[in-house]
Amino acid sequence: MTAIITIEDLEQFRGMSSELEALTEERMWLYYPVSSPNGHIQIGQRGNTVGNPTAAAFAKIEAMDKRIERAREEIIEKQNAILDWLETVEDREVRAMIHWHYIRGCNWKITCRKVYGYNDYQAARKRVMRFFGREK
Repeated sequence: MTAIITIEDLEQFRGMSSELEALTEERMWLYYPVSSPNGHIQIGQRGNTVGNPTAAAFAKIEAMDKRIERAREEIIEKQNAILDWLETVEDREVRAMIHWHYIRGCNWKITCRKVYGYNDYQAARKRVMRFFGREK
């Protein structure tokens, strides 16, 4: 039996995708070393401690990789549920709009252009909101 998907589920999926993108970008920045601050460091402050900066950086990257993998698994699970539900939606235009906006991450103008052939923020958004009973 297919689960019922709400507009909140779709918005949550879009947020999950955005979060994964942010985590991936954050991981990329872990490869760039942070340079030491200009000026003098007093004895006993950070910077005078013995350690292995390479191992510490590698540990951060490994931890980030695990977070990214968990996020990907959650997204795949949610996306499969949404796609299963989407097959039950009879209105092909609404299906296309949901796919372009929520799954592919396009804004409403691009979604409208993909489905209707012209740029309009309101047309596609209102159609989807009406489908979910959010607008008249």
